[in-house]
This record gives sequence, structure tokens and C-alpha cells, in this order.
Amino acid sequence: MTVTGFTPEQRDAVLLRDGGMCAMRGTHDQCRGRADDANHRLNRGAGGTSDRGTGKNGMGNACAICFVCNGLIESDPELAAIARHRGVKLEQGDRPELVALWSPFFRQWVQVTDHALYLLGETDLTARPEILDTETGEIAL
Repeated sequence: MTVTGFTPEQRDAVLLRDGGMCAMRGTHDQCRGRADDANHRLNRGAGGTSDRGTGKNGMGNACAICFVCNGLIESDPELAAIARHRGVKLEQGDRPELVALWSPFFRQWVQVTDHALYLLGETDLTARPEILDTETGEIAL
């Protein structure tokens, strides 16, 4: 297990799935831009895990992030708010598969499942789309 609780295989799969870009890319000067770790969107203390399964209990609860941003979104309230808006950090009770994530790689909002990213087609970063269905969007290959 890595420090974040994801296995090396899970971490590598998340980095590949997310195009190797930090989910916080472009939000502040200290961001490395290239991701080197996997982040729990719903913290383990709020019910999220990295176990196999769906939603909060699987890869749908992960996004790629750089080490710098991973630390800062836990300690800087302004960056934590940006992370919540981007879907990088979720609140207790949120279902990761139903909260859109901003993808810097695709430059649009995506739906994250255990097996794929679904492009939602919305490119306005200021307005996160609501996901009502767990099988929407075009799959990103």
C-alpha cells in the first residue's frame, strides 16, 4: 500500500486513466501539473475507501493529483474550496459516481466510475453539471 491507501497498481491505473495530469492543475503556482499520486475524492474518514467495488468504495473514488496539491488541499481553506468545486474533494454523504470531476486532461467535466471516465461534454469550469444517471456521457478511451 502507498501512503494514501491505494495499491501501486491502483495508483498507476488512476494516473493512466486521468492522463497523468493533476486534478488541481492551473489553480495555484505551486502545482506541479503532472500527477504522481492518487487522491481519495471522499476521504476515508468520511466513508470513502480504495477497496474494489463501486462508487465510494472503488476507483471511482480516486483522481490523479500531485503531492504538493494533495497536501495543500488538506491545509489551505481556499484550495480546499476549489477542490470541492472541481469534485476533487467530496463531503460526507456524497456519492463519488454522482459528483462530476473537472478533468484538466480532457478540459471538461467527467463522470468517474470504477472502470472509466465518461465525458459529460460540459466545458464551463464555473458550473459543475449534475449527474442524475450513472451511465451518461461519452466514454473516454
